[in-house]
Amino acid sequence: MKTPKLLISLFIGLLFMVSCSQDDTTPTITEDDNTEDPIEEEGDDEEEIPTEPNSLKSFTVDKNGDLYSFYFHYDNNKIDKLAYVNKLDEITYYSFDYNNTERIQETTKYTANPNNTSVDFSNSNNFSNAESSLTHSYHTNNKLQEIAGFGYAYTNGLVDQIMSTTMFPTTNIFYDANNKIEKTETYLDNHDTGSPRYFEFDNQTNPFYKLFDEFGFVVDRNLSIPDSGFITSDINRILKDLYCISPYNIDQKRDENNYPSYNVEYTYNDDDYPLEGVFTGEIEGQQEIILYTISYDYY
Repeated sequence: MKTPKLLISLFIGLLFMVSCSQDDTTPTITEDDNTEDPIEEEGDDEEEIPTEPNSLKSFTVDKNGDLYSFYFHYDNNKIDKLAYVNKLDEITYYSFDYNNTERIQETTKYTANPNNTSVDFSNSNNFSNAESSLTHSYHTNNKLQEIAGFGYAYTNGLVDQIMSTTMFPTTNIFYDANNKIEKTETYLDNHDTGSPRYFEFDNQTNPFYKLFDEFGFVVDRNLSIPDSGFITSDINRILKDLYCISPYNIDQKRDENNYPSYNVEYTYNDDDYPLEGVFTGEIEGQQEIILYTISYDYY
């Protein structure tokens, strides 16, 4: 699920425009009057809405005005499709097939259609040109075992090691008595001493961990997503921190010298799921600034 530094805090993490003029080369995104987020087009089929509360509908990162958005589609309360819209308004689709234990068995990526102007899960043409696919495997207890050449080891139900099938890179994850990550150590090879990072967490639900734990959902290096254009290097660090394997949300990240890399302040809904996260920190000794803002939307 990870590679060295990208593994430092899993995930992660990832996720998902008032009409604008269109020239011959730049697609536009259909927008609501009061939002900058892409919307779904009206289709012949009624949208599948999960019956389970707090199913993640969309996830948007706003980094200095650049938006990176993820839109989830469900069938029988399971994620079956995903749309990613990058800061250039380019839309890429993914689909998920499940095994007989209702865990994701295969993830398929489809070539982005430059003619797309809005997220449309009902258009089968958006899922007709497969570009690549990856298979997930599981332990007997339905915990994710391997995907894209990375294996997962667990202690007390929580991932404590992620290792390449070639032994390196390897990331070790350490928890405290409350199942919160104390630090991670990533080794590029047998000569690397590791690059530990330290995290502090709140006590609220991490929606990405829930998707990982319930479905085996992973959107990170293990899906070759950064390498194949799913997320740009500009957004990599944000998402890999957000897709953290802890059941809780990161509210502070520290480097190996215990220096804060950033702090996060969240707002939550009544069920303690995050609605917004504001990440603040210093850049090259400047006064603390907002690095980026994360917004979540649920069914």
